[in-house]
Amino acid sequence: MNQQFPEIHAYKDSFDEAIDEHLRLGQVYAQAKALSWKLQQLEKSILASVASQHIGSEAAKERMARCSKEYLTHIDGTCVAIERELQAKAEFDNADKEFEKLRSLCSLEKKQINLT
Repeated sequence: MNQQFPEIHAYKDSFDEAIDEHLRLGQVYAQAKALSWKLQQLEKSILASVASQHIGSEAAKERMARCSKEYLTHIDGTCVAIERELQAKAEFDNADKEFEKLRSLCSLEKKQINLT
């Protein structure tokens, strides 16, 4: 233990907790982003699948597909996934800021007792 800076163990525990939380939230964000991306990529496939069930010109089939319950449900699900992705990103960014705040406080305390 550093006799000039005994609080270092408390900071170590806080840093460990901050790193664990950052990792956990990073994994949540990655999963949310992957789902959001997948649903966004499926949009054209859903349209094509629904359009192929209709008769008429390509433009008419696309219009009918865009009005279909299946497509609108997909869009609603995509919106929810994007919202969850953005919320997860905000939480991940906040954890990053909390870590940086802790690091700054530790540096400030070390400077106040003239440790380098």
